[in-house]
This record gives sequence, C-alpha cells and structure tokens, in this order.
Amino acid sequence: MPEVPPSSLLSPAQRRTVAAALTILAVLGATRFARLPDVPSITDTLPGFRPAPLWFGIFAPAATPRPIVQRLNAVFVAALNAPEVRAHYETG
Repeated sequence: MPEVPPSSLLSPAQRRTVAAALTILAVLGATRFARLPDVPSITDTLPGFRPAPLWFGIFAPAATPRPIVQRLNAVFVAALNAPEVRAHYETG
C-alpha cells in the first residue's frame, strides 16, 4: 500500500484515494487538478460536457446568534445582487 502523506497536505477524499479506498473518476473542471495529475478532468472524460459555474457556501458556527446570521445574510444578498457582481456571473 502506498505511503499516505500527512493529513494537512491532502483532503479526506485524496487520503482515501491514496489508500486505495476510493477512486476519483474525474475532477469537475475544464482542466486537470495539479495535485491530482493522474485524474482526468470532466471534459476529458465526457467531451462536450460544460462544467458548472463556481459554487461556494458560507458557514458559521451552529450557535451563532440569529441577528448576526440575519445581518450576514443581508450583506451577502446585497453583494450578490450588486449590478457589477450579477453581470460578472451572468456573462461568465
């Protein structure tokens, strides 16, 4: 079995792949991921496939007071609705 690098260098999925417990079929991008050079991109695997646009999430501790969560939500919604931000994501 191959030696698994320190956990701080690899994601849980990458550690399982190195340990032969998981097979990564493709990365969801138009190009290969530098840290996984032997894994094809989704466009290598499925020619003509159009990768999804950027996705992200915002997290806070479970005990975050509701007024703070509401304020953060309002700020993020306002930022994402700013004309220049909308134009950037709508046109790619």
